[in-house]
Amino acid sequence: MEAARAAGVEHELELLAYSDVGRLNELIEVWRFAKASDSIRAREASRGVAVWRDCIATLTELTETFDSSFVYET
Repeated sequence: MEAARAAGVEHELELLAYSDVGRLNELIEVWRFAKASDSIRAREASRGVAVWRDCIATLTELTETFDSSFVYET
């Protein structure tokens, strides 16, 4: 996510986990952003990086579903 940092978006990977309980072979990433709009800006910045596009293309062939959600601190 260096493209996101170059775009001025501060973020941090909080959790990278794997689960074989429930949906089989589930990979979970939890990223911390100051606000939801920063997450969107990070995704937009990453789309301009060829290595990232190639990675997503490969993962898409191997993946049945993708889910995204926002969690807000209370």
